[in-house]
Amino acid sequence: MTRCFFDALKRFIIPLIFAGSVLPTVGSSSKRLVTVADCVRTRRLYRGQVELSPDGSMVAYVVKAPNVDANRNQFLLYLKPLRLSERRSNGRLLYRSDWPLDGLKWTEHPTKLVLLEQRGSLGEILSMDWRFGRRQVVARAPGMEAFAVDRDGQEFVFSAQANPKSPQEVRLRNYGYPIVFGEGLTPEESRETFSVLSLVKKARGKRFETSRVPQPWTRDHSRRTSFSNIQALSLSPNGRYLVFNFQNHRIPQSWLNNPFVKMCSKMEAEPQQLGMIDLHTEEFSIAFDSPSAGFGLPAVWAADSDAFSIVALSPPGSPWEESDEESGFRHGLQFEHYTHLFCVDTRSHTISQVLASPASWYQNSTLYWSRSRGEMLVQNSSHTYAWFSPGVPDWHEDRQSNRALGRLELGSGVMLSRINAASDGKKVVGVLENSVTPPDLFVQDLDNQSVRVLTDVNPEYRGIKLGAVENIEWIDELGYPCKGYLIKPVEFEPGKKYPLVIMVKGWGDFFLADTHFQTAFPPQPLAAAGFLVLMANVLSLDQIPEGYPGKMGEAYQFISMVKSAVEALDRRRLVDKSNVGIIGFSSTSWQTDFMITHSDFPFAAVSSADSGIRNYGSYWMLNSKKSMNDYEDVLGGPPYGLTLENTLRFAPAFNAQNVKSPVLMEYSSFPGDLTGNMEFFVALKRQGKAVDMFYYPNGEHVLDTPGERIASLQRNVDWFRFWMQGFENAAPPYDPEQYVRWESLRHEQLENRKQH
Repeated sequence: MTRCFFDALKRFIIPLIFAGSVLPTVGSSSKRLVTVADCVRTRRLYRGQVELSPDGSMVAYVVKAPNVDANRNQFLLYLKPLRLSERRSNGRLLYRSDWPLDGLKWTEHPTKLVLLEQRGSLGEILSMDWRFGRRQVVARAPGMEAFAVDRDGQEFVFSAQANPKSPQEVRLRNYGYPIVFGEGLTPEESRETFSVLSLVKKARGKRFETSRVPQPWTRDHSRRTSFSNIQALSLSPNGRYLVFNFQNHRIPQSWLNNPFVKMCSKMEAEPQQLGMIDLHTEEFSIAFDSPSAGFGLPAVWAADSDAFSIVALSPPGSPWEESDEESGFRHGLQFEHYTHLFCVDTRSHTISQVLASPASWYQNSTLYWSRSRGEMLVQNSSHTYAWFSPGVPDWHEDRQSNRALGRLELGSGVMLSRINAASDGKKVVGVLENSVTPPDLFVQDLDNQSVRVLTDVNPEYRGIKLGAVENIEWIDELGYPCKGYLIKPVEFEPGKKYPLVIMVKGWGDFFLADTHFQTAFPPQPLAAAGFLVLMANVLSLDQIPEGYPGKMGEAYQFISMVKSAVEALDRRRLVDKSNVGIIGFSSTSWQTDFMITHSDFPFAAVSSADSGIRNYGSYWMLNSKKSMNDYEDVLGGPPYGLTLENTLRFAPAFNAQNVKSPVLMEYSSFPGDLTGNMEFFVALKRQGKAVDMFYYPNGEHVLDTPGERIASLQRNVDWFRFWMQGFENAAPPYDPEQYVRWESLRHEQLENRKQH
């Protein structure tokens, strides 16, 4: 436990040293308790959009700022000078939008920035001159998916989805159509989409003209090619080569033995390919022959346009693939451990490995690269940068620079996103964020290691009390090592035993007010209300125990992890074992549902949000082969014939009679979720169990609007306080009957206990 203590100390103390009094100091008596609204208002750097100016004197960045009063998210584009004398501030607000801003790029022109504004179904590429505050629409198109720009900001390429209604589709909709097993509920023609590439060039004067990029020729000029689901566009700085991910419904023969591809095939998912178009010759070629190369994130070009870097699995038949197989790459779920950072030379068409194991399995950690055959600056771990020099077949490390702030989170939320940093080869500007530090930007000199916090994105936290966060480790009953965060109540008293709420998910090192999943999890508000909070990391799926039908070891390990965590905290005299609650979301919602139906652990209260998987109805309701395969893979077979017994044994809805805890269920409009778990809700209700179900008809799987987030987080705080502390606050205006329903549930629960 010593190492855990020092890790926790480092995560808290080091940010305070560099940030001064702006960051929160736990336990200050002059501060107020954190609220759910505080959590929702927390501003975060958006999707790794941090860009240095060509001369390295300024940084541009995008902040996602929830507006609680207006019930919408706003996206703020800031410009910040990097002068040493500049005080800590957010800089100049260059643009404010109610629509997501993405793809931020700084052109070689020192005053020109470009980005994509997603206005609902309409995408607009904007060019901004920060000096005069002028904004120009370069191009707009419905269904715009992504864009790329050359170094000068004179040439753009964007992709847009097209799905024209054919006469045949109209006929099918008017007269009916056959349902194809496993292929959903709509005709095939409605599911077919393809992507169109468009080229935008600066014309005479200041106008931009848009033209369709012709379907490119294959290298042997034998045929034109077409694509669907184009994304991750990356244009070489000279504007000649376009690299992108795409699908064409044909998996290359050479990929079929790859464990990742086998897993995708079982899930009815098609791995993406990485293509390249020479815009001068209109020739198309495969840029890197590996399944899902780049993982939907853009390649990074050397400034001379002669090479690009990409994160990918090893190419089929390559020495790297042989090495991966020798190292144990056998199963698809292991793929995250076998990605590499590669360099592709567009002149010689040679491939070389830069980094055997990226700091993040999907992120291209190339920060600076001026010449394709020169040094490359790479974020090679969560706390170090390194310079690499080219070699064949592998690059080699020349020198290294430690991150003065220690380990930091490289991602920027639930979705895969580019790295939270940018560099000009002399300094790195990146995102400072960890479990106790709200997001800000820092700048670090690579030579002398000096570091300075630049921004003040969340000044409100100067006046807010937060529970102390501790890294914690324990061994579960099956022998698996487990990790997580332990948050103590704000007014923690040594020797006192506290009610405990366990939250289970895959936690990154993000600031803990609510969490980056934004649904159901309110860790710091519960700590403010006097709860001990354990944020347990779910075990990686490639580590689940064997010896169970299908992959049910995942569910039984979950039970083992939770029970052993409570025992570990009890040994430290921190927790009241008779007053423990649990929250699950998405995949851990299913695990939570399984635990309350298949173990005798006496939870005082339960919250389970947005899953509904692996109940009988979810097997057939969407007519999805992907969902069916997942069901059969985990439960060991379909709910028919010889494996019907598995469904009766494992499906939560068929075991609802075993539930003894009050259950809060929250569901959004995510396809299949509400209907999938109505089965469990009805099973609980029909058998007199204490359950309350709430629906967000406009909600995404990860709730996004401030109103939805406040409702979900506050409902969870109120739920656990009601059942575990006997506390009732004023009913929220969006649910005035909340406590009326819950009082009725408590009365019914007491009556049922008397009868049994």
